[in-house]
Amino acid sequence: VAPSPTQLHLVRSFIFGLNSSKTLGRRGIFQEKDLAWSLSCSENKALEEFYHRSLYFPYLQELSVTLMSITDLSDLWYKEFYLEMSKRLQFPIDMSLPWILTDHVLGAKSDETRNRMDQLPQQGPVQNIPNSQYLQWLGEYLLFPLTIYNDAANRALHGSRQRFMFDEIEAEANLSFEQLIYKLTEEIYLYFKVCASSVLLDQQVKSEIIQNQILPGTRFYPTKSRFDSILKQRHIQILGRSINLNQILSQRINTCLKQNLDYALKRFEASDLSSLIELDLLLQNIKLTHHLLSTHLQLDTWDQLFAEANESTSLNSIHGRIVLHVLFELLSDMLPNFNFNMTTRRFLRSAIPFCDDVQRDSMPKIKHSFLFGTKALTTTFSYIIELFCGQKIVSENVGSKSKLSKLFGFPHLISLCRLVPKQNIMLVVTECLENIKLKLENILVPYINSLVEGMPPSSKLPFYDYGVNGAFGYFEAKLEDIAKYPELKSDVFYHFREFGNAIAFLNLLDAAMCEVDCVEFISTAPFLGINPSNYESCHTSQASENSTIYKSIFNLYEILKSNNICSSPDTLKALATAAHNADRFYRPDAKQKSFFKEKLTIINNMLDVIRPSWCKNNPEQGSLLAVDGSREFYRFWSAMLFIFCLPNTEVISNTQDGPNLSNQELYGDGFLWTGITITHLLGQTRRFQAFDFCNHILNIEEAGIGLSMADEQSQKKLNEFLKNAALARELNQNIFSTLETFSNFTFTNDIYIPPPTSDVITNFKSVMNIAKTENQITQLNTTSSLSSSTLPIKSTTTPPVVNTTQTFPTINTIQTQESNYQSSIIDNTIDNTIDNNNNNNELINNSNYADESYSGPNEQDIIQSNLSNSSKPTTAGRGRGRGR
Repeated sequence: VAPSPTQLHLVRSFIFGLNSSKTLGRRGIFQEKDLAWSLSCSENKALEEFYHRSLYFPYLQELSVTLMSITDLSDLWYKEFYLEMSKRLQFPIDMSLPWILTDHVLGAKSDETRNRMDQLPQQGPVQNIPNSQYLQWLGEYLLFPLTIYNDAANRALHGSRQRFMFDEIEAEANLSFEQLIYKLTEEIYLYFKVCASSVLLDQQVKSEIIQNQILPGTRFYPTKSRFDSILKQRHIQILGRSINLNQILSQRINTCLKQNLDYALKRFEASDLSSLIELDLLLQNIKLTHHLLSTHLQLDTWDQLFAEANESTSLNSIHGRIVLHVLFELLSDMLPNFNFNMTTRRFLRSAIPFCDDVQRDSMPKIKHSFLFGTKALTTTFSYIIELFCGQKIVSENVGSKSKLSKLFGFPHLISLCRLVPKQNIMLVVTECLENIKLKLENILVPYINSLVEGMPPSSKLPFYDYGVNGAFGYFEAKLEDIAKYPELKSDVFYHFREFGNAIAFLNLLDAAMCEVDCVEFISTAPFLGINPSNYESCHTSQASENSTIYKSIFNLYEILKSNNICSSPDTLKALATAAHNADRFYRPDAKQKSFFKEKLTIINNMLDVIRPSWCKNNPEQGSLLAVDGSREFYRFWSAMLFIFCLPNTEVISNTQDGPNLSNQELYGDGFLWTGITITHLLGQTRRFQAFDFCNHILNIEEAGIGLSMADEQSQKKLNEFLKNAALARELNQNIFSTLETFSNFTFTNDIYIPPPTSDVITNFKSVMNIAKTENQITQLNTTSSLSSSTLPIKSTTTPPVVNTTQTFPTINTIQTQESNYQSSIIDNTIDNTIDNNNNNNELINNSNYADESYSGPNEQDIIQSNLSNSSKPTTAGRGRGRGR
């Protein structure tokens, strides 16, 4: 039995009295000589040791009370003495010791703290711990400082019995805990955000940046997680309350994910369509962050979070913010303000805008924690985005207005297919077709009809003997009035570009969807049991029953059913049915369909209303095709293409000293897509290739006839035109090939022209006799218009003066002059020594007479002749002066 406190006190008093003579020089009851005979030295030391050790015995008797008193940290909170000195009612939370300790643990990963920890001597139990792990174990003690509030509240209630003190402690504890959860959520989310960014960043890119020291001091590899123990806490006692820290952090992380998604979408809505790459990377980063956090916390599913942030689940809109902004940017900015380039398959922002600026939301401020985690990672991904958009989008110098990017190409469409579901992509396609229809009916048709009426009554293809300079001057004079039309380039060319951009966009989008479907097929083929050997038979109705996933689940179902292992076989049967349905859903179709082909059919149907007016030059059976004065669309498009290839003379660029921009740089290849598409859908491809003005001039240029001009400026203009025309012809061939690949329409305007029933010469004479009067009138107009300025041929004599009262020669005279003309041409070709300066006037007169006396061959002869000239250009005119 342990002694009572009274007994212990008496024993200690007796021992003290015996040894008091040795204490502080005082004299006790007994002196040393009195005790020398009764107590030995060892016994005296034992009494002293008992006296000192018995001091702790009362604390052991009340062990629980002792433990409570020695672990009571309430003194660390009570600071009334300091409140009196500072003359304040209450200290702010930054001066509260519990919060100071907690905040120190949260901020222990700062560089300053890490440097201080690295400088500590490696002694004691942490001797073998690497410097990089000094700060990791501090996270385990993050919640220990909060126990100060428990001790302070316990003393306030049970010791001091002061309720107002408890309320004050409770308020401060709640505020500290809220601050702790807020900062802890930020730290956890930032850590997993950096982990996701490091995973997404290519290993080779990280190695190159580190080796070349592009971003010195950048750390792409996060340290080991120190939040595992904290994320496992589900029962924390604070002021008598049990708190589930894991659940609270799950709620806060859910909120962070929603805010991050909203931030990414706001950045997209404040930018143009080129920011699809940035949005795709941000969403991939957020999705991977959600996946990493889901292993520790109970979060909402990614589909639910994304649908809520995208607003695709509301009753007002089932499409979502992404697809609505894509539609807005596509119709208001990209199609009107971008130029399509067929070589790079990209849309480039036009150097000169033709419409007003698009009003967008202001760009949100930079938050690296909501971008890619850290400033270094954000800068690295910004360089990657710059490769696709033409300029750095993620930068520190972002104001209220976002900077417009310069590029939109195939990678952006791949991102669009990943971000937008297929049903919403069809919405984009439908709106694009509606824009094409409105543009065609309300703008292009009125402009084209008006310009067709202004076309010259006769626009024959000149002879090869005119040379390149003569043919160029001939068409330039013929189309001078149309070229001077005030709204031609500002309105007509602009709307042609927008119409063609829409068609090119549909073509690129179809290719992007095919690529995404191909990647999806490659991913699902092993589960569907598809390989190169059985690909031909994988489209049959029985192929789903032989797939890998269905056979595995069905065999498992049969085994469990035969052995009576499964208690609920219906569940496995339902699972096998679901596997069969999934197999049929992901199994590719036997016939791959292209939606661009279907949309071309829709555009072709749009042309049915205006097809009769643009295809009205079909002669009766057996009659000649009037190709010189045609009012069909291909003739109009040939004139537009000729004007398009002309070099610009007016100052269009922003700088007065800089070079003028060509029409190709101003309008891009979308202009060509419009004319070629309509020409192809109207069935006038062959006629355009045969009677195109630019193609005819290029054929003469390939024949090497008349390449020199009178002055240097004219020669420079001609060379620029030939360069533009050659590029346009190559692009036209590519567009025609693309359209023929996706469309196999049957056109009904093909004409069969039978051979003549009588001799060719007899038929030719009869035609000339019938057209004599008309040719005389036309000869006057043609002769007066073909001056030295319109036909820039080197001449040392004065051009002939046309007398309106002169008597035109007879048919025999014309034939005689024509024979002499042909002989002179053949002689010039053989000798090649006669000076052209002495024969220009004779060439013009003979050409006019020969040209006016010829009504025109049928379409079959001209097509065959021009196609032959395209492939095998001749060096001199034959027959009637035309190259074959």
